[in-house]
Amino acid sequence: MIVLEPVQAAVWNCLQNFMYSDAVFLAERLHAELTTEESAHTLATCYYKAGDTLQAYDVLSKCPVSKPASKYLLARCCWKINRLQEAEAALVGSQGLKGFDELVAEFGDMSCFVLAMLGELYVKSERRNLGVQALRKALSLNPFLFSTFQLLCNLGESPNPKEFFRFDSTDSTHNLGTSCWQNFAHSKLTLNQSIAVHPHHQVTHVFPEDHSTPAHPVS
Repeated sequence: MIVLEPVQAAVWNCLQNFMYSDAVFLAERLHAELTTEESAHTLATCYYKAGDTLQAYDVLSKCPVSKPASKYLLARCCWKINRLQEAEAALVGSQGLKGFDELVAEFGDMSCFVLAMLGELYVKSERRNLGVQALRKALSLNPFLFSTFQLLCNLGESPNPKEFFRFDSTDSTHNLGTSCWQNFAHSKLTLNQSIAVHPHHQVTHVFPEDHSTPAHPVS
């Protein structure tokens, strides 16, 4: 019988080093032996990263998914093969009754990506107002989602960068680990110091002037 942990570790090691065919082979053996949601998610991830979205979709659609990571991956597969209603249902349920706060509580650190996808799904299905709300919520959770910011601009929303690119609250660092937040803060300081040294350059501060820091970066 296959022992789950070492095989999974080998699979993710292959994925991290771009050895996708090896990862697929190992994940297929693992799933054939165990056939759990976790093994299905691992195999579907391998297929997805190897560019075989249909295979990834097939694996997850045959397995009852309950974990946030599995739901999100299934939604991404549905998105790529143009099954948009299924993508939405994978995230919010078939009745579509979940609110944004409920989604944040369920999906945790990946909720910004979930809301960004939902926002695009709502826009594509002619629910523009709801889509804009989801996109704004996603951006408030993770201001590094430039594609989300760009989509809001394309929708004519003209979002104010200072509204989102703020790091003085736990909301805007919800989806950023401590090291990520520290790297951003260092980049902001370095860039603004560089601009100060060259005052004649016609460049404005990229980051809003806000010297406050969050009480504690989210780990």
